[in-house]
Amino acid sequence: MCLLPYIFVKITFYLFISDVKSEKMAKDLEKVKERNNDLLLSIAQLCKRPNRTYPEVVFLLGLPGAGKSAIVNTIVKALCGKFYSKAVTGKGHAVSKTLILQRLVRCGLQANEMEPIEKNILKKGLSKLPTIIDAAGTGDEDSEKFKEILRVYFGGFVPSGTSIQFVENLQKEHGIGTLQYLLESSDENKVTKVVFVASCKQSFPEKLVECLHSVLQEYDDRNPVDVFVVITKYDLVKDQHIYEARDKEEDYITEECFEKFEAEVVNNFSIEGSKENNCIRWVSYVDGHGSDNPHIDNIAL
Repeated sequence: MCLLPYIFVKITFYLFISDVKSEKMAKDLEKVKERNNDLLLSIAQLCKRPNRTYPEVVFLLGLPGAGKSAIVNTIVKALCGKFYSKAVTGKGHAVSKTLILQRLVRCGLQANEMEPIEKNILKKGLSKLPTIIDAAGTGDEDSEKFKEILRVYFGGFVPSGTSIQFVENLQKEHGIGTLQYLLESSDENKVTKVVFVASCKQSFPEKLVECLHSVLQEYDDRNPVDVFVVITKYDLVKDQHIYEARDKEEDYITEECFEKFEAEVVNNFSIEGSKENNCIRWVSYVDGHGSDNPHIDNIAL
């Protein structure tokens, strides 16, 4: 009987600690939500810049299965407040023989799909949200054929509504090196940002990175193409506690393995001094995640 008061006090203490932790987590979550609204406002202001004649054009490049389409869908969720599967080019881990490119104007957003808060914040900047080009089908490739495809997209030679099949047929009919003479460049269609997507669960795509570097070396400060790197599937790191992970133990990786892969990415892109600004640890709304996590929205924004 003498143990009952002790047990009661212990249970009460643990319940108190649990309540304190829950309250702190709730407050932290509210801060993240507030931060996300601030980021939405900043995005709206950036879109309305008077010196921004055309919307940014963002080109996603990476291996099949790296998570490019999941990134697009996560961005859509963060911007409009509701999950929509807009990017449909992804084919899992299979490498297709055919290159597929999906162009999403205004990040694929429609005003009538947006939740009230997001719609109110972004309403004046909606028309200037970036165009995203989601590339799928290519493997770890460094070929003259693919370099020319990147050149004409980066250089604005491929207008909206033009299929990649049309571009490849032109290349096949007239030969590699002819596309820039057959197509007309437009400032509106020029790629302004390249986002290289690398999965921490895949081997580092050295050939594809070399292909990208080769094309980007042709640009100078007068016509820059900024490069950012997204390392996906950070939720699979065992030692992080913010994002729910998959249930399968074999999918997990250690923080050490992730950092080793991250270091390889940073080294190959020569961004050692600017990692915080040019390299993102990414989690998408996919693979067991729910459709509402302010921490994931925060990464996307």
